[in-house]
Amino acid sequence: MKKPIKVDLVAGFLGSGKTTLLRHFLSRSGGERVGVLLNEMGEVELEDKLVRQARAEVVEFAQGCLCCQSPNELVLALKSLARNAPDRILIESTGIADPARILATLSEASSLKGLISIEPTIVVVDAAGFFSLFQTLAYYYVMQLRAADVVVLNKADVATRAQLAGAEREVRKLQARALVVRARHGRVDLHGLLEGEPSAEPSGYQARRLTIDGTLDPAGLRELLERMPGGIYRARGRVRFPGGCHRVDYRNGSYAEEPVTAPEAGPANDLVFIGSRFDGRGLEARLRRCVLEEGTHGGA
Repeated sequence: MKKPIKVDLVAGFLGSGKTTLLRHFLSRSGGERVGVLLNEMGEVELEDKLVRQARAEVVEFAQGCLCCQSPNELVLALKSLARNAPDRILIESTGIADPARILATLSEASSLKGLISIEPTIVVVDAAGFFSLFQTLAYYYVMQLRAADVVVLNKADVATRAQLAGAEREVRKLQARALVVRARHGRVDLHGLLEGEPSAEPSGYQARRLTIDGTLDPAGLRELLERMPGGIYRARGRVRFPGGCHRVDYRNGSYAEEPVTAPEAGPANDLVFIGSRFDGRGLEARLRRCVLEEGTHGGA
């Protein structure tokens, strides 16, 4: 069965550093084939050489700004980009677009069912100019940050300590569940963060992979994921329940699972946790408490 194309929405105001972030991602995409859907009114311009090196395909949304178009036009543009079967598509959103509306369009479109998998939404924020911009653009900031799964506090090199700490504090007030990472010149190991791989750069997050044997209690695992320890924003992987193998995905307070074919070899349960400031040992202990004792289930 063909894997769905991973789709990430990238939002942020002009000057926040979206261009630099996307360029950096393409230069370190981990071998993924990437498609980029750009706004005609956006700020992003990607060099041809970089696009070729990353095996990327870039399509400009010719109808203008995503915030102004009908849902059908966005779906058609996305399906056009998906024809070449990239591993991931990044959608650039303008600073005045409502991410929640775009995400709703993607999740509700029947023609995209099974074709795409909606992945974390990334919002880029100018840490140095946050408070001055927030005074005049508060509505748009609130709209974007409440839809964010990952917030990149960019320009950490030019922001003062007070500006950086204050911006992070306000961001967390608006979206407590988001993973907040600090960056200089858009240098975030975005691929590693999204895929749960160790960070090669000081982006302020950690990823931990836990593999254990046994059959898990579905209710116990769901309770663990829905009551995640502080600092974890994403968990996903493969687990074994009494009824068989399932893929589970926790993101920003939302939990989903689906049955999948069990692998021929490897651990019964293989999960990746992504976040910051979390106790890995404590998390592993909680996960092991979800293992059912032999004889208490009907077998996989």
